[in-house]
Amino acid sequence: FSENYYLPRLTVPNTVNTLGTACFQYCDSLTEVTFEDGGEDITKQEQMDAPFQYCISLTKAKMGNRFKALGRQMFAHTMIYELDLSGCDFIPYGKTNPIGQDTPLNYGYGKIIVKQNLTDKYKEAEGWSKFKDIIVGQ
Repeated sequence: FSENYYLPRLTVPNTVNTLGTACFQYCDSLTEVTFEDGGEDITKQEQMDAPFQYCISLTKAKMGNRFKALGRQMFAHTMIYELDLSGCDFIPYGKTNPIGQDTPLNYGYGKIIVKQNLTDKYKEAEGWSKFKDIIVGQ
């Protein structure tokens, strides 16, 4: 799907179990991605490096409930403004910069949505704490 310039929205079905490195990069028209709930854990991190990098129109991502980690630089060089992790249990930030560089979230714009009961945990966690002003519970 890389360099598909005509893909405006993407729903990843729960039958997809892995994301290849840079698998959706340069999908310039992609504005929103949603991962369906259910199915297997999709967090084989070595296979999730920068899947959405340079999707310059991407503003929203809803991660569903199949993530226990996020890959490196998942949303690097996008316009990601809303990252919905509310279906997930706590996701460690790690040393991989899962959001990626050059996004509105990195500059304090937008919101990261998490489960209400995990809001404080995210705000205090290493890595995630730099986003404490834009982390909201749902």
